Amino acid sequence: MDVPGIVRERLADERRMTSVNVGGDDRVYVTPPKTLVYRAAGLFSSESIEEFPHDVGRFDVSADRREATFAFEYEHGVEAFSAPRERIDTVLPPVLAGVLRTTGLIDEDERIEESYRFGERTLVVTDRRLLTSVGEAVWDREHDSYDYERVTDLRFEEDLRIDVDGRARYIELTGEGRREAYETLEDALCAYHGVASIDQLPDRTPERTTDTAPVESESRTVATDPAGDSSANETTDRDAAGDTAPTTAETPSQTRSPPDESPEPLIPEASESDHTEGEPTHSDEGERTDERRLADEVDVLSERVERQTELLERQTELLERLVEEASTQRVSDDR
Repeated sequence: MDVPGIVRERLADERRMTSVNVGGDDRVYVTPPKTLVYRAAGLFSSESIEEFPHDVGRFDVSADRREATFAFEYEHGVEAFSAPRERIDTVLPPVLAGVLRTTGLIDEDERIEESYRFGERTLVVTDRRLLTSVGEAVWDREHDSYDYERVTDLRFEEDLRIDVDGRARYIELTGEGRREAYETLEDALCAYHGVASIDQLPDRTPERTTDTAPVESESRTVATDPAGDSSANETTDRDAAGDTAPTTAETPSQTRSPPDESPEPLIPEASESDHTEGEPTHSDEGERTDERRLADEVDVLSERVERQTELLERQTELLERLVEEASTQRVSDDR
């Protein structure tokens, strides 16, 4: 690959690099610590290069009909570069991977399988863990991390259900792409454990797969250190007493490596109710199951009432129209 001299000067001794063409001779070069945007000389412009370090507090992508904007938020402000919208799928994955590695959220050799966007919910599926965050940006330092080593079950019900150490957590996903996100996570989880299906996961028991499993939730109050230390890899499970137990990443080796221009899609929402209520008793489980069943029945009744109300409104409108037509016809007959 022919690298322009102005780019080589910025690369120094860096050898690991992903290069993405963004139109003409313009290219985006992504190394582990930074993204370099090279603009070739044109009729009315000279050759230039911009540098965007990956040690950020926030990273976001937005797009209009023609261009996509990649924004990096630092302590001193926000810096951004633009690329054609159709290049999002190839530019985003290596840049996002660089940001997550630099901020300590994934390991150096960890591979991003896919990334998804559901409104304000971001899901990033790697070969070792699921990362999820909620907010306007594609990514910030507040996040939840679920290491595959601790995942004991995975189900796609009304929401995405993931069992960690036997405790069920529900991640609400809205909009298109939910099934695809689940299948990507399922494949990555099975590959990590070396099994053919979710049913073969280790430590998976019938009690953990029943529909009456207690709903565990966590308070999403994990605020990692702005300096980007290793605490960014941790997710906090809170019990009724408010104690926290950090979850550290365990990273089995993988041999696959991403291509030079990874074709991963732009991230396509979800809010996760996460506050762990401690170890539930059998009585607690029954009460929670009854509460969920009651809530479902209330939702069904509400929908029926709404449909009946709409039907009555239509019938009322029809009667009013018939009365009006009959009155008009009577007036005509009198004439």
